[in-house]
Amino acid sequence: MRSVTDSSSAWTSFSATRERSVIYGSLRDIQIVIDIAKKHFPYHDIIVLVSPVPSIIGDDFTLLEKKVGVKFVDCSSLSGDVGAGMEAGLLKLYELYKDSFAQPNTTSIKSLKRVNIIGWQYDVARSHEDLAELLKWLKILGVKVNCIVPSSVKSLSKLPLADLNIVLGYGVGLAEALKREYGIPYIIVEHPYGLESSRNLLEKISDALGVGLPGQTLKMLEDRVIDKIKRIKDKIASIKDFPIVVSGEPPRLKSMINCLHGELCLEVLAALVTYSCPRAEFTISHAKKLFKYNFIGFAEYILSLEPSPISMGTELERRHIFSDTILYSYPTLSSIAFTHYMFTGIYNIMSDVFNVVMTRLIRPALDNYLSIKVSHGSS
Repeated sequence: MRSVTDSSSAWTSFSATRERSVIYGSLRDIQIVIDIAKKHFPYHDIIVLVSPVPSIIGDDFTLLEKKVGVKFVDCSSLSGDVGAGMEAGLLKLYELYKDSFAQPNTTSIKSLKRVNIIGWQYDVARSHEDLAELLKWLKILGVKVNCIVPSSVKSLSKLPLADLNIVLGYGVGLAEALKREYGIPYIIVEHPYGLESSRNLLEKISDALGVGLPGQTLKMLEDRVIDKIKRIKDKIASIKDFPIVVSGEPPRLKSMINCLHGELCLEVLAALVTYSCPRAEFTISHAKKLFKYNFIGFAEYILSLEPSPISMGTELERRHIFSDTILYSYPTLSSIAFTHYMFTGIYNIMSDVFNVVMTRLIRPALDNYLSIKVSHGSS
């Protein structure tokens, strides 16, 4: 359930569907959650995004919608996974509020080019840190962020005022609607993990808007990053003894694997595509074994590997497979960490991998030391 506010943020709460809901329906539980949300946020618009489970149960939200005064939005509940729901949900938000949109003033002269960022995920580890890093680089390009979607109703009303829509994999339908209605072009990009994807993102934005790309600055940063990675890898040969497995949605997974394999020279043994990206194509390369929407098969495979690989991915791997999984993709709701975005992010990716490796190397000696200390203490 998403509460859309007049501030720059959107609050999200979750209501689990329990076994009794399958028998008796989930309407009562949902109404309780809505009542709690209204109590804490009395002046907010509340939108309930309907997923497959209540639709399969057969819940009818029509009466509840009138009773409690909220909007229920069906996010492709019977036609796809999380990715399909994100794509459909963003378009539904547009359709829900398009009548309140501001109309662009074609006669005014804007000092800065404006962009909308579509498909941003606030409920992922590092989201605020990654967004700050992205905004920093857009500012360097001389580009102003007009709206980040999803966002508040007030912010959504400014969607038509942008010169370009940047789509992070999800929200292609929304971008196409804005192009038809207001003539705003759009580009589809992957998340900027590593040197190559960071440069590609900046080049795409530069080409689309006709703004200058700081070539010398980029070259200096790339050389500095490459030199630092080389020095770290030369000193720490042990890091190459640990292969890596990665999971994530396609716009994140593609660039993260490219960074780990092509720039950090790590062996990617397996990758899991967690859910689909229905309106954009992202080809996943450089993984020796690729799983699609099959967490159990992925888990069984990586648990059979010796030595245990480094894991990058979601809360599911951290809770059920490796407790030291490096979180970067959805679902992750329990981590605050340094950015993985752009040129700064590659240092932090390397640091995260290195810290896991060193902890694993040190742990046996530390466990042995503690056991000796305990045995001496008891004697």
